Amino acid sequence: PGLGFYYKNLQDSTARIRYQAETFLHSFRLRTLGWPVCQALPHAFEFFQDEVRSAESLFAVLALLGKTDLLRTHEIPKVRAVARTLGILA
Repeated sequence: PGLGFYYKNLQDSTARIRYQAETFLHSFRLRTLGWPVCQALPHAFEFFQDEVRSAESLFAVLALLGKTDLLRTHEIPKVRAVARTLGILA
């Protein structure tokens, strides 16, 4: 299963980001299907504006806490650092 790629029905950015965050945190529920879970990390431009490159790191934390297996990101070095740090804290 993969979620987060596009939400045509969620045009309100606050509702979309809230839904994506909740989905990331509940990813562990999909693991019972026996397949890896993929999440595309949003950039949340409406909130991060000039710091938009930092957004994917925030959403990576939520997705990793939810036990997502595969993260689709444009910010590989930042997200890798977040994943490694969370890995040593587990």
